[in-house]
This record gives sequence, C-alpha cells and structure tokens, in this order.
Amino acid sequence: MPDERPRQGVDHARPRAAMPRAVRSQETRQRIYRSALELFREHGYDQVTIREICEAAGVAVGTFYHFFGSKDGTLLYGLAAEDESVDTLLAGLAD
Repeated sequence: MPDERPRQGVDHARPRAAMPRAVRSQETRQRIYRSALELFREHGYDQVTIREICEAAGVAVGTFYHFFGSKDGTLLYGLAAEDESVDTLLAGLAD
C-alpha cells in the first residue's frame, strides 16, 4: 500500500501535474532555498549538509544539484534575488 501521507512543504491545493513545468520548477527551487535558509538559521551554515536540506525540502540530492550546484549556490541564489529586487526598486525611483 503506498504511503498516503502528505510530503512536508508541498502545497496540495493544486495537483503538480496540472501546473506548467516552469512553475513546478520554480516552486521546487524555492522550496529547496527556503528549507536551506531555515536550516542555516537553526544550525549554522557549516553544520548543515546538502542531504539535510534535501530531506527538509522533500527532494532528491540530484534535484538539489540540478538547481544549485553546491551549498554555496543557495546563498548566491538568494543574493541574486535580492539584487534583482533592489534593481527593480531603483528603476521605479528613477521614473
């Protein structure tokens, strides 16, 4: 009998198969990123393993490497997102 328990961190309001691939991909990337940040806050960056991040996000280790390449990649992703937000804010101020 298959395990019917909901996976941690997964939004069951809309079936994943009904979402476009790009949306599912972005959702997965965000889930991994948020899980990593939470673990970094709780335990410290150096104490957290990629396997722990994957377990918290409910993804395979290969999926983590597909999106981030390394644990440092999660931080770089966050910095890039912040940089984009600042650029958008500055562009709005210049108008």
